[in-house]
Amino acid sequence: MARAKISLSELCSDGDALYWLESRPAEAGRVVFVRAGTDGPRDHSPPGVSIRSRVHEYGGGAVCLLPRHPGAFAYVDQADQRIWACAGAGEAPRPLTAPAPDGELHNHGGLSATPDGEWVLAVREVHPADDVRPRRSVIALPVRGGPVSTIAEGHDFFGSPRVHPENGWVAVVAWDHPDMPWDASRLLVLPVSRRARGKAPMLVAGAPLAVAGGPDESVGQPAWSAEGTLRFVSDRSGWWQPYVLSLRHRDGFALIGSTPADPVDVWLWRGAGDVVSLRPGADGLLPAGDVSRAEPFSLTGRRGRPVHGALYRPSPGGRGAEAGAGPPLVVWCHGGPTSACSAGLDLVVQFFTTRGFAVACVDYAGSSGYGRAYRCALWDEWGVADAEDCLDAALHLAALGEADPERMAVRGGSSGGMTALNALASGEGFRACTSLYGVTDLLALAATTHDFEAHYSDRLIGPLPEARARYVTRSPVSRAHDMAGAILLLQGTEDAVVPPAQAELMRDALVAAGVACDLRFFEGEGHGFRRAETIIAALEAELAFYLDQLRL
Repeated sequence: MARAKISLSELCSDGDALYWLESRPAEAGRVVFVRAGTDGPRDHSPPGVSIRSRVHEYGGGAVCLLPRHPGAFAYVDQADQRIWACAGAGEAPRPLTAPAPDGELHNHGGLSATPDGEWVLAVREVHPADDVRPRRSVIALPVRGGPVSTIAEGHDFFGSPRVHPENGWVAVVAWDHPDMPWDASRLLVLPVSRRARGKAPMLVAGAPLAVAGGPDESVGQPAWSAEGTLRFVSDRSGWWQPYVLSLRHRDGFALIGSTPADPVDVWLWRGAGDVVSLRPGADGLLPAGDVSRAEPFSLTGRRGRPVHGALYRPSPGGRGAEAGAGPPLVVWCHGGPTSACSAGLDLVVQFFTTRGFAVACVDYAGSSGYGRAYRCALWDEWGVADAEDCLDAALHLAALGEADPERMAVRGGSSGGMTALNALASGEGFRACTSLYGVTDLLALAATTHDFEAHYSDRLIGPLPEARARYVTRSPVSRAHDMAGAILLLQGTEDAVVPPAQAELMRDALVAAGVACDLRFFEGEGHGFRRAETIIAALEAELAFYLDQLRL
């Protein structure tokens, strides 16, 4: 499972081949740029380099192709966060950005190139030496060398700069505190022109024009068609939908995705029924009869709201349930909390179903995929509605005979870890909880979180200091005496999103309350485990924990 837990992202094409980023647990989580041409997939990035952005802490847009320069690309080096250009496989990279001044930290992401391949656009994030709030802007870098041009500034955040095919316009998404981009954002279009400063080329931008978005609308994913039509998604109707769509393709299209029986992969669609996988060895991980497929379910929760989820039944070859009882159940609380479960093959889910567990992935209030109203249902309710929905889903499945009500556990990572811990504190059904790098102290999180999420909780809980009491009462660390079962805490030592101190605070509170707790740290891991040895150790610990606590 650990060897095959590959993450794929940033799929692109130069017309002759497909490219994507591929993280590899077996290489300590290194992220590699892969090219798939007529000779199949091959590593395309320099040996030993890991490509990953830290913009907005979570990164994204860490690589882009350079049009009209076959095989050439620009990327963000995970080690120094500088932007580098590389002419292709086997070629030595060269830097496009200088090292940050002493005391400062410069992160880059959101890379894209002009249609002629002569400029790379990027979001630059500057962390000043005096530790004040980071500054962000959209910059343009001449590939052949020269000064940096500033294209856009004046907003707290930028994302996805994209250049018109005739170079005359740049589209970019912008938003400001306290909004998160999926709550309120704007799509800006700026005219750009090329000028020279002495002998140095410059890109100069004019005044931005807001073409979509606003205080009650989320926009994103801007892209220009070959004819120059701007495409984007917006939730102005209550659902994220594409607008001004004008898609053309020559030989089909490619996508990153998964099916209920196949893990995440790069797929090429060339017409009806003609879909092929481009990554050899990605299939055949489990016999077809052992794959548990998602079965959607819905219920009405205790407050009359709908709750959605997916049930994975134990695999036929898994450990059987006791006579007359349903199988043991693991309820899965996704992170975010503005995220969602996937119906595609998840090998962690299958790890448990092949061992006789049922798994229920719950899209609690606030989840994506069910419209803006459902997504906003968590406003002022984080720490309450999400935990209630996950517990209600477990009780619902137990009532249907799909799970043994005496053998139910709950797990979650990041914000999902907090959801899982609060669900355990209800005392109504769960016997064990696993929190992976989970939030445990909301006040401490608000004081230490990175700038991107600095005001995330303003809507989810309430602004500080007015809502301080809510932050305290909804923090799992304040509910240690209410925990109705044992707890396993799994934490990376280098986590900058949910610092290790959160896990230590939770452990200390549980020990003081007399609640069984096991805290395990993983050296060098951040927010999410990327190394194969960590993934293996964490899953072995979690499985042993459930076998013990659920008396299996």
